[in-house]
Amino acid sequence: MKKLNVPGPKALAMIERDKKVISSSYPRGYPFVMDHGKGVEVWDPDGNRFIDMMGGIAVVATGHANPRVVKAVQNAAEKFLHISSDFYHEKWIRLSEKLDEIAPFEENAKTFLTNSGTEAVETAIKLAKFYTKRHNFIGFFGAFHGRTMGSVAFTASKPHYHRGFYPLMPGVTHVPFPDPYRPILHRKMGEDYGETVVRFIEEEVFGHNVPGDEIAGVLVEPIQGEGGYLVPPDGFFPALRKLCDKYGILLIADRALAGVVAELRRIVEAEANPLDARRVAARAGGRVDQLTHRVQIARLDRDAGRHRVAGDPLAARDVVVARRNAEARGL
Repeated sequence: MKKLNVPGPKALAMIERDKKVISSSYPRGYPFVMDHGKGVEVWDPDGNRFIDMMGGIAVVATGHANPRVVKAVQNAAEKFLHISSDFYHEKWIRLSEKLDEIAPFEENAKTFLTNSGTEAVETAIKLAKFYTKRHNFIGFFGAFHGRTMGSVAFTASKPHYHRGFYPLMPGVTHVPFPDPYRPILHRKMGEDYGETVVRFIEEEVFGHNVPGDEIAGVLVEPIQGEGGYLVPPDGFFPALRKLCDKYGILLIADRALAGVVAELRRIVEAEANPLDARRVAARAGGRVDQLTHRVQIARLDRDAGRHRVAGDPLAARDVVVARRNAEARGL
């Protein structure tokens, strides 16, 4: 078998340049340097061809250089690149209308667009505190929700995310995620393990540690990512929704790594388990993250969540076209 020249001399030279000027905090998993891509294939500057099994960490759902996405972005760029969130534009509105249309709520939805998932989680934290007037949360062991100071308090997949940053944001209590392969809680006769975890929250956490009526929100991944790509048992979300309703707690889903639509069907199941808010990484050729929440949840005060590049016209157009492409393929 012929040994590939990986990484080649051009790639190695770029990696050395990178080390001199780019933060070492980025967890580079492999010495691959991107030159260009097409569909599911990517090439490095030395001409080596690879199959991309990552899709930009579940971002490039339509493939690299998708012709429809490229054309849409080119058309948008010819009109304007940036206007700031102080003003209005149609592409931002259209994307938000689409997100309202597919939101897993029993009522209309509003959306706060962000640049990253951790920003969306931070906004969810603020919204939950503002709406409930409470300051405590439930998170899950194995979770990843981001690295900024609010979201990293929920992240519990690896201890090095916390090392050197204590004290973290107070008020987050972690419980076991319902891992059906490695259960650590005792399950009662007739329970599935998801129901067992929810019972543990009420009986042990609320019963001995934090009162249920002092919890602002439960932040959960519908399918856990860094914790092992775990799909919870069928009884988990119905029981969790019931618990949240009982204590007036917001149920917030962080579904960045859980697929395009499958996990939404799993959570909602024809409106059986409606959410209160969800954070989504909308995938296309680029990336848009957002927090979408029920209209009836009290809105944040003006300027409480503003940021300069919200509703980026290129990214907004990108995502709308990617969504149409997915719908055309029956996804």
